[in-house]
Amino acid sequence: MLLALFTVAFANETESEGLLESGRRLHAEGMTLAMPGDATGGFGAGLTGERDAFLRVDGRSQASGDWIARGTAGFDFFGRWDFFDLTLGASMAGGGDWRDRAVYNQLGAGLELGVGFNVRSWHLQARRVQPFADSQVMRGLDESELRVSYDITDSLSVFGTSLRVYPDFEQRAREQAYGLGARYTF
Repeated sequence: MLLALFTVAFANETESEGLLESGRRLHAEGMTLAMPGDATGGFGAGLTGERDAFLRVDGRSQASGDWIARGTAGFDFFGRWDFFDLTLGASMAGGGDWRDRAVYNQLGAGLELGVGFNVRSWHLQARRVQPFADSQVMRGLDESELRVSYDITDSLSVFGTSLRVYPDFEQRAREQAYGLGARYTF
């Protein structure tokens, strides 16, 4: 919630100062996910530049206590082509357990690859995040997402997502999580 409020405040401040010139887009999103035996919520924010380079931060917390936070920088190879997107990014991430007020002492880096198809107001996106190492913490940052979104207005879209993740940092099997969310673009 705080990240979303910060993002809204940042967007209003930058628009009034003229920092978000034409071609740049700032967005904020929130989602809730359900997986077997656990519930997850998350927030994210991103900035896309004029030449389709992007910066994105996102975080997720589970009722079981595990949380992750990630920052990603990348590029859309096809620019603003309306039909097809191909993105490649590098990310830094970390995680912890909010029940124990613990931060796992290992940050992780990874590679993110995304493919998207856009038809009018409908968007289909597939995204894969692959950590560079295979440790307990890195396993928690490994994920695959399939997202279908619909633009309600030019600024507001809703989405359904299927996210394949390791539900906690100690588990070796991946679980499928399903969720709904909304995204606002400034």
